[in-house]
Amino acid sequence: ALTARATKGGPLDFAVEFGVADAAGMIESVRRFDRLTKDLALAYDADTRWTRRIRPDEEVLYDLLAHLKKHPVEGVAPKRTLVYGVTFTPKPGNEKYNAAVSEFTKLIGATALRDDLEKADAVGGLIRGYTDLRGVPTPKLEEHCKKLAAEGKARDIAVVSLGDEIGLAVPPAGDHAGFRAWLRSQNVKPADVDPGATDIEKINYSPTPETARANPGLYYWSKVYGYRYGIRQLRERTDIIRKHLPGAGIGANFSPHHKNLYLGDTHHWISVFREDGMTMPWGEDYIWQVPVGSQQMNFLMVDMFRAGIRNKADRKIHYYVMPHTPGNTPASWRRQFYGDLAHGVKVFNLFEFRPVQAAYTENHCSDPAMYQEVRRGLHELGRFEDIIQDGQVEQGVAGLWFSEAADVWDDYGRSLGAGKRSLYVAIRHQQLPLDCVVDGDDLSPYKVLSLRDRHVGGAGSKAIGEGVKAGGRLLATAGAGMFDERNQPNKDLRALLGADETALDHAKEDVTREKEHLPFAEPMETVKVRTNATELKFGAFGSRSRFKASGDAHVLADFADGSPAMVMRTEGKGRAYYCGFLPGLSYFRPAIPKRPVDRGSTDETMAHFIPTAFDRGAAMLIATPAEEVSRPVRCSEPLVEATVIRAKQGVVIALVNWRGKAVKGLTVTVAVDVPAKAELASGGAVKASGEGKTRTFTLDLEVADAIILR
Repeated sequence: ALTARATKGGPLDFAVEFGVADAAGMIESVRRFDRLTKDLALAYDADTRWTRRIRPDEEVLYDLLAHLKKHPVEGVAPKRTLVYGVTFTPKPGNEKYNAAVSEFTKLIGATALRDDLEKADAVGGLIRGYTDLRGVPTPKLEEHCKKLAAEGKARDIAVVSLGDEIGLAVPPAGDHAGFRAWLRSQNVKPADVDPGATDIEKINYSPTPETARANPGLYYWSKVYGYRYGIRQLRERTDIIRKHLPGAGIGANFSPHHKNLYLGDTHHWISVFREDGMTMPWGEDYIWQVPVGSQQMNFLMVDMFRAGIRNKADRKIHYYVMPHTPGNTPASWRRQFYGDLAHGVKVFNLFEFRPVQAAYTENHCSDPAMYQEVRRGLHELGRFEDIIQDGQVEQGVAGLWFSEAADVWDDYGRSLGAGKRSLYVAIRHQQLPLDCVVDGDDLSPYKVLSLRDRHVGGAGSKAIGEGVKAGGRLLATAGAGMFDERNQPNKDLRALLGADETALDHAKEDVTREKEHLPFAEPMETVKVRTNATELKFGAFGSRSRFKASGDAHVLADFADGSPAMVMRTEGKGRAYYCGFLPGLSYFRPAIPKRPVDRGSTDETMAHFIPTAFDRGAAMLIATPAEEVSRPVRCSEPLVEATVIRAKQGVVIALVNWRGKAVKGLTVTVAVDVPAKAELASGGAVKASGEGKTRTFTLDLEVADAIILR
């Protein structure tokens, strides 16, 4: 900003001219401002020498508004969906600028877009207030909430934030009394904690690495107590807030970038919400900044949140869908937006939704094309938001196992976390709708259960076995299910799988970021698949399980050294499969080229690269347990992810294209009851055929869309 002061008194009247050097070194004028009478606030580009652009800061908004007006969109703005974001700040006394801010907000269609989120009052019947209470200590929280109610603000608050990228509180190191009291409340016997113990009063809280080695039972229960302690601290605050702000969703943004990328701990991402530690799961999709295997892995985190609020229809998932540019791209944002909708998100947050010249943080949005894409997506949502807000994602036919035993023993270390999230994507590519299931859940609805966790508790192991006996299919991968919650050999699952592990070997270099590590990884072994036709071969990466196959297990694949790589065993009406490798990493390996990892801002960069050339042999093995499982929805292109969301007034089938290019003439065959009238959210053409429980829809799909059925 240029501050103008008169040196001799009287009114100001001055001119300012800016120039930059041209190729010959001469100064070229790029902008002149005449007859100025007050301070001049300017906006410039980082590459002003090349853009030749310097503007008054107000023109940043005016130029963006002019761009949006030139490009109308289909659809209607949402009215029931909370879409938060921080945008341009009004200027006191500047009616033209303030009117432009209002017009911009209306054009975008975001329902809670403000310069200050805490100023978002109710509009059109939508409660959209937002308040951050992380700084209010628990002893003063009730008083603070009462004040909000007394001021008439409580009824207008829709979202309460308790923090950003938070972890859970842990007990004090000497919290032995609290630990013992909790053990008694769980009816845990002393010998369950320590085989030699007879008196709870002599058991001490001890979640240390030394205890893990010397007394794994005590370590397990100490860690689980720690999880309950942290959840209890959150719930104490949440209960106070719910009493005074009953209509608000209470949450805190969880970052999927900590510990294991895009694979959260069960107690943190699921148990917190099942136990009402908070009521609004809340996360972020900065996945386009991280070289994991595919941006599709983001939806595993949303599915974990969805597991956290299962059977709690009034709860809503809140998710940042980051439009920041340079960094993200319009196509990537659209894919993430529709994917988040498909997996259960109902509250959206654009975070910093203003250009760099007006932004407070580095997370600005400076590409007019991104604003247009966000506007387009929101106006498409307006066509079916009633189904999103009133409906639920249909239950899956496949389950992916999670448990706190895996948290206790850090089962996603080394390459094992990448092995789980890559398996998740491979399962989705089999067109199997999937839910995250937790130890203790009813497994009967699931035709196929996939297990990646190395440790499974006794009760969970028995439930898995009963599910297989009843006709289910189980797929376990390298080391999965080999140990129980006390880190002892899991006899039940070893017998069920027909695999008795003798060692779990890890590669010299771990695969933790697939795009960065997997293309350069050396295979630990070669897997040879036994088929009736040609022999298929592919590499095993990250980890390899050495195991003895039981006499009643059938070998489906071998390692090059002749030892079994994959076996199948029949139990009752079902089958259990054990892979001595990480099939997800084998599946991804040929699909990721040897290219430098980058954070470029185009769809061609490695940050936004979409893998498609997956290994055929690994895909076949991953598909084997589900060969006889019917799919509710089948797409002619299997890399198009289809998800069904159902409400009383209709059905939405969200379509997200992971083929990396447009799919012309895509057919979507639906084998569940849906209404007959179909339209696309984008306004594009869709042809419907068939009747009853089998209907087919034909359309052209660019990046993402939704079939709306009413």
